[in-house]
Amino acid sequence: MLNVYGPEDLFTLKKIVSDFRDDLLRTGKISNVFWWGVPSREFSIEVSPEDLIRNKLTIEDISRAIRNSNLNLSSGSVLTDQEEILIRTYNKKYNAIDLEGVEITSSVDGKKIRLSDICTVKEQWPENRFYSEYNGRQSVGFNVMYNNNEDVVEIVQIVENLAGKYEQKYAGMVKFNTFIKETDDLQERIQLMTQNGLLGLALVLVLLSVFLNSRLSFWVALGIPISLLGMFFVLWLLGITINEMSLFGIILVIGILVDDGIIIGESIYTQWRKHGKSPIQSAVDGTKDVMKPVAISIITTMVAFTPYFFFYGMLGKYVWQIAAVVIISLGFSLIEALIILPAHIAHSKALTENKVIMFYRVLEKILISYLILS
Repeated sequence: MLNVYGPEDLFTLKKIVSDFRDDLLRTGKISNVFWWGVPSREFSIEVSPEDLIRNKLTIEDISRAIRNSNLNLSSGSVLTDQEEILIRTYNKKYNAIDLEGVEITSSVDGKKIRLSDICTVKEQWPENRFYSEYNGRQSVGFNVMYNNNEDVVEIVQIVENLAGKYEQKYAGMVKFNTFIKETDDLQERIQLMTQNGLLGLALVLVLLSVFLNSRLSFWVALGIPISLLGMFFVLWLLGITINEMSLFGIILVIGILVDDGIIIGESIYTQWRKHGKSPIQSAVDGTKDVMKPVAISIITTMVAFTPYFFFYGMLGKYVWQIAAVVIISLGFSLIEALIILPAHIAHSKALTENKVIMFYRVLEKILISYLILS
């Protein structure tokens, strides 16, 4: 939502904002533009009683003449082999000078009486018109809306760029002030989602590298982007956009996506490290050991979000997207942790000795030997 202000003349201001609105709609990216503060124009027709008596006319004669001549008519259509031709007459008057030429009556001798002969026609604003002000100056308010098929971020960029061009075009005579911009909250949530995702990846990589294995931590952390990509694909199929509700669901689920991967990765690492099994056998046995509790924990979390689908009223129209994002993401996370992650660990060099752990173990042996000898 924005205010447009500057020119003291309301006719000039309306001309500028009309062109601005038309340019917005002409982009093809914006379909809903509402404005307020500019009333409809009025045509004031002042009639002289003396002229009415002299020409033997009445107010009804003038009203009938204006009503009959100031309109657009449709006269049907002509259908051809290639097209349909619409027959219409456009005779509606939009300016005072056009109304002055309306013919009131004509005689047999060819004498015509027009509206300008007996009336004074003025174009003016209504006396009780509604108007808005910004900083004490008359302004016009704009509300640029969007639908589910339009990109709100792109719309904001188009409006701001076009407003800047208009300010340059009119050399400071007109000003645009944006006072509500819904993309602020949306961009904040996108930034928060990005920060949480990067922080989650960093924590998984660092902590698992220290306690388990750097390569193993990489494959576990890969569960975050794999689950999110799968979720984005399903959202696209369902027609769900990236909005405040879906972003909230993504922010909520990011911290849960790697839980199952960490448990399964640690179980596989334990089979390889403590039991001396081959990487493939470790992946199979490690996954089997924790498969049931991991699946149950993820499924119970998914079930906990199902009530979001049964909200009613205005809230129910939107909050179900939070549950859809969480459930779809967790579903892909579970598939990735049970199938893709063990395969990556088994067929890569993930199950190799971590040099950091080797250093700690050597240091531990030295300390134990020192304590025994002392």
